[in-house]
Amino acid sequence: MHPSDLRNESQATSTTTAGTLAQQHNSYASREQVLSYHSNYDEGEIEEDGMESDAESDLFEVFDVVDSVVPRTDNPSTPTVTFRVLVIGILGCIINTAVNTIFSFRTNSFSVSPSISVVLAYPVGLLMARTLPIKVFTLPRLPFSTALYAPTFTLNPGPFNYKEHILILVFCSATTQVYASVNIIVQRFYLKMPMSPAWCFIFILVNNVYGYGFAGMFRKFLVRPSAMLWPQILTHIALVRTLHNTHDDQLKQEQETHEMEFTATRAFSTNTDKSLLDEAGTLETQTRPRRSPWSRVKVFIVCTGIMFVWQFVPSYIAPFFGAVSVLCLALPATDAFSKFRLFGSAQQGVGLLSFTFDWSMMGSPIAIPLWALVNDTIGCWILYWLVIPLLWQFDFFGADSKLGTSPAMGPNGTGQFTLGYALNTQVLFSRNLEPVSVFKLLETSTQTTLNETYYNSVKPLFITTDLAMTYGSKFMSITAAIMHVVLWYGRDIYNRAKTATRDLDADDVHAQMIDVYPEVPDAWYVSILVINTVLALAMCEWGGFDLPWWMVILSMVMAVALLLPSGMIFAISGIPISANVLFELVAGYMLPGKMISTMTFKTLTYVSVNQGLGLTQDLKLGHYCKIPPRDMFLVQLLSSVISSIVAFVTCFGVFDAVGDKIQAGLDGWTATFFQNFMTSGLIWGAIGPARFFGPSSPYESLLYCFVIGAVLPILPWFFHRQGWGRWWPLINIPLLVTLPEKIGSIRSDMISPVLVGFLVNYLIKRWNHSWWSRNAYVLSSAFDTGAAFSLLIIFFALRMQGGPMGVLMPFYALNRLDPELCSPWWFVTCTEHMVQAGAAYDPSEDIAVCQTFGMEAMMMMGPPPS
Repeated sequence: MHPSDLRNESQATSTTTAGTLAQQHNSYASREQVLSYHSNYDEGEIEEDGMESDAESDLFEVFDVVDSVVPRTDNPSTPTVTFRVLVIGILGCIINTAVNTIFSFRTNSFSVSPSISVVLAYPVGLLMARTLPIKVFTLPRLPFSTALYAPTFTLNPGPFNYKEHILILVFCSATTQVYASVNIIVQRFYLKMPMSPAWCFIFILVNNVYGYGFAGMFRKFLVRPSAMLWPQILTHIALVRTLHNTHDDQLKQEQETHEMEFTATRAFSTNTDKSLLDEAGTLETQTRPRRSPWSRVKVFIVCTGIMFVWQFVPSYIAPFFGAVSVLCLALPATDAFSKFRLFGSAQQGVGLLSFTFDWSMMGSPIAIPLWALVNDTIGCWILYWLVIPLLWQFDFFGADSKLGTSPAMGPNGTGQFTLGYALNTQVLFSRNLEPVSVFKLLETSTQTTLNETYYNSVKPLFITTDLAMTYGSKFMSITAAIMHVVLWYGRDIYNRAKTATRDLDADDVHAQMIDVYPEVPDAWYVSILVINTVLALAMCEWGGFDLPWWMVILSMVMAVALLLPSGMIFAISGIPISANVLFELVAGYMLPGKMISTMTFKTLTYVSVNQGLGLTQDLKLGHYCKIPPRDMFLVQLLSSVISSIVAFVTCFGVFDAVGDKIQAGLDGWTATFFQNFMTSGLIWGAIGPARFFGPSSPYESLLYCFVIGAVLPILPWFFHRQGWGRWWPLINIPLLVTLPEKIGSIRSDMISPVLVGFLVNYLIKRWNHSWWSRNAYVLSSAFDTGAAFSLLIIFFALRMQGGPMGVLMPFYALNRLDPELCSPWWFVTCTEHMVQAGAAYDPSEDIAVCQTFGMEAMMMMGPPPS
């Protein structure tokens, strides 16, 4: 039988009533449907020759991609919420939430993507399907039940199917939202505010579940319409289908082999090339496609093991490989090159030409589209390696190159800025260029309002050029994202919005198939929204979060107002618009001088919108994969509650156990994200935007970044419209101007990720596309998983046990206190002596010895010995 006939027969026997719908409507929001719609309602948009314009061609191209990825068949009898789903999903939710919460304390943030759960759950699901008993148990009939038969339950409903796999992914996707715990840590552990654990848990729970009510309100606009594509979830669907369509893969290989043999035979019959014949007179087997000798599971296991072993090298054994600072290694440690060494330092500067071998610092570059990775990298190069050094050199904000130059803060003082300058830090400086304590800026009695007397004595406050440009980047990214989407996707958004309102999806096969299942009543979502609103009002009134009731209502209004437009833009273009700064700006002006109020409002509004978009995205995932809506509701709600409990327990447990070490700057675990959150709350809340960015502030000029962000996207769009090159659409200004919030992190991540992405997603993709399409995403997940397990062992087994710094790796050439070798060698040697001395360290003697040694090294010893 011909392979294509075999495939058609296989599909015909595996579909049910929903499959019949798929045969009647053989494409997802097909090109013909959309053209027909435009011809009826939008005359003039179809060209006279019947062909689409460039913009419409791009629009239809996306529909074609969805049609090739999303299955157009369904079997309503497929089990969904099974015992396997609950066990694997809940376990994955607990592990992922705990791991991501722990990793949020790292100097360089690293999170385990829920996509890893897709790969890990597959062999576990297969194992449970083979080993669990298949006996069916009859459960007692529920009170007032009208069902004809008593409910039944089984541990093993049959083969592990893709719907179960998708629900496990949904379970684990809730674990990425641990943002609310940052607010708790800053208030309770950094600011030492007395807070009830019960209210802290309610705060995390409300933030995690609040967005669910909003997602339910707008699901008819953001989920059901076929125009709402949500293209970012297509990779998950493709991966799950790949894992579960082994039989289809074999048919595809047979089809490819048959086609290549047919092509070669035809070529031989028309123009015989004798070199293609072997001794027997047949075609050589080189015409057949190559098969990978390894399965995806084997690739995953082997690559996970390799990365697990390697991650110990840059994270524990040889930290030198975590940040290889070229300028510090190449230039002598003299005053003439001090500025270049500062720029080249990944820990204290902007990491000019620095690179890393640490996978946990790269941010999974294989999973990021190459065009997006290149845009992000080039933007970082321009801002970090060109703009910031120039602004710093010319003291653009008034005192850039003078911050951190006091001898009291250098190697002979506190050692806070060992290169003699402050650049990569979130520390605030007074008008006398001295560090300002966050706690002194707050009233001792309340710890939520600004100490006006002390502030007036130190104003204007200064921040480093790096931090200033991070805020400028946020300003630019807001207007740039809006302008970029309007210019490049405006017509699509307009057309698809009309498509959604006029119910073009009435003939959509996916909408018809999902209608087989009972819909979730709106009352369920409204009930969640009402309960969360009551809890939020009580929490902010009596829980110590210092947010007036009317600001809670304003937070809800802003979330509702922003969720629909931002959700439509995200669903259509794939570009999220971050309104983080907008929330801080509103709270800063509405409640000037109140730090905790601003942080609470920012967290409540930001998480509501962000979580709402995430939950809506999961609803669209269920829509694509034909998950019963009520089963999806149960899994989403359960996973949100479980992740809230785990995040609460984990963040309290970690800080109770090693919080003092984290705040003291444990190597690799300095919780920079929490410190940046506190500094941001101080700037936007306690001081307020009117003071910090007002006319009398050194940073008033940063407000022009709003205008710059609105103007920049016009340039590539205009050049593209003029026909001056075909590559202008690849330039994404919002990505170019967006800097990651990594103040205080090790910035050696601006070369290695793009090299890895270029190697895998360009060279390997072109050289062996079949291997790339089969293993690239598995490779990325394996590396993330191996690095995560390694970091967990390093943190728990090596850093938390033993002495005050954990189980120390002995100092040697590749493991110095300053692994990138940018700080003065005599200062590093002296500090290492104090660390090694441990309990035997005698301040009365050793400090004098270190200081004497340091002064002698500066005056007489010169450069370090070779």
